[in-house]
Amino acid sequence: MSNKASNQLFLLIKSLSKQEKRYFKIFSNRHSSDNNNYYKLYQIISQQEEYDEEKVIEKLKDQQFVNRLSIAKTRLYDQLLKSLNAYHSSKTVDSELFFILQSIEVLYHKALYKAAWKKLQRGLKLAKKYEKYELTLQLYKWEHKLLEKENYESLDSDNLDLMWNAESTVVDQIKIYNKLWYIKSKIFKILFYSGSRTRKNIAMVNLFLKKNIDSIDQSELSVRSKFLLHHIYSAYNYSVNELEKSYDHLKLNLQLMERFPWMFVDNPYTQISLVSNMAFIGFKLRKNEDINSLLIKLKELKKAAEASDVNLHIRWFYSYYSIYLAVKSAHQSIKIDQFEINQIYKGLDKFEDNLPTFRRLDLQFALSVYYFKAGETRTALRGVHSILNELNSKLNPEMFFAARFFYLVLLLEMEKIDYLNVAWTSTKRSLSANKSLSPEGFVLKEFFDQVCKNGQPDLYTLLEKLIANLDNLKLNRYIEYFDFKKWAIDKKESFQTTDAMAS
Repeated sequence: MSNKASNQLFLLIKSLSKQEKRYFKIFSNRHSSDNNNYYKLYQIISQQEEYDEEKVIEKLKDQQFVNRLSIAKTRLYDQLLKSLNAYHSSKTVDSELFFILQSIEVLYHKALYKAAWKKLQRGLKLAKKYEKYELTLQLYKWEHKLLEKENYESLDSDNLDLMWNAESTVVDQIKIYNKLWYIKSKIFKILFYSGSRTRKNIAMVNLFLKKNIDSIDQSELSVRSKFLLHHIYSAYNYSVNELEKSYDHLKLNLQLMERFPWMFVDNPYTQISLVSNMAFIGFKLRKNEDINSLLIKLKELKKAAEASDVNLHIRWFYSYYSIYLAVKSAHQSIKIDQFEINQIYKGLDKFEDNLPTFRRLDLQFALSVYYFKAGETRTALRGVHSILNELNSKLNPEMFFAARFFYLVLLLEMEKIDYLNVAWTSTKRSLSANKSLSPEGFVLKEFFDQVCKNGQPDLYTLLEKLIANLDNLKLNRYIEYFDFKKWAIDKKESFQTTDAMAS
């Protein structure tokens, strides 16, 4: 097993919940031989904070299988996966349907066709209730085999037509859902990952949506397809700053979830994502009552997230704390809640290998804004400097330039004019190398150009102009990271307060 594969074994072991660990102990006692060598290896690796193969070999030096450690690690990895499959076999609808399919196959090959048919009907009923269309097609294949085996004795021509119509409907629903998934992925790639949400990109998405969504018959959508359609519209409306429309589509999805709760029972990710998105947009729309109830609802999901898999725990961690920081940072004056901040840093350390880079940097950005609003500008500056050392304009242009401009704001606040000039020169080089700067980026570029061009700039006048220019923008995507307009207004007001006190 290569070092990379060994690391995958280590990560798999570290991802296990307490219940999964307990189950693996029982499972390995039942299914392993050779004095349970795999479990010995598992125990040694599970006690490590970082994978160290030399220490593993040292602890196993008296064991014969240490000479075949690579094989042992591979088999341990497979044993862990088998244990996890067994542990989760009855926890999701998909798992239950896979079990039914396996049972049908076994019964069919035993020539127990009536028993297989009974299992088949149970599977079709379950798959229909939960809209598991892909698995429904696999069940239909077994239906074909069973009908062929009895020479179609129980099937007349009308029933055959009904079967064909039912199967065609399932295929159509799969096509619709897959097309919606493609549309969603294409939009997200253009607007959220490939580049800034410029007018050009938004126009591209408009054309793409019109061409593809209009061709879908929305009158016969499944629950899952309706949910995905509202998700697409919500994301699109959000990208063009139509926040009320975006929020309305999220509310429609919440209604779907409340009306058909069994449809989402095996996907807690969806619940966490929906609630967190509603809270985030509700925060922007100042829906204070909604935000408070949604944050409470999201916090209540923590135990369920921790008890599930590591990916769900990560999703909850990112969702809850990104909103928490945004809400706290919106207050005029804030006091550092050290307990919550410690929880964030612990989470960042714990999920370092699993948290997507842009999510981790997003949280670090939010932390820097939080520190700035709490008056700890130096801490904020160190945080943004760390982000810029890792982030580049290709990974996430909007975050990159928002961080660049926020870094300049912090230097301006600290009156580090020499550092500001150096940082602005570096920023201009990055700007010239990037062809997708957003409109607010150009506005901020003009502002800092004027600030750094003059030895003693009239900052009050420049702030007035900056506020006016940001007001004229239809879109303001940097606001996701830092509200430059609010900062400019507060900074301008601080000049007025100082002048009033002086007079």
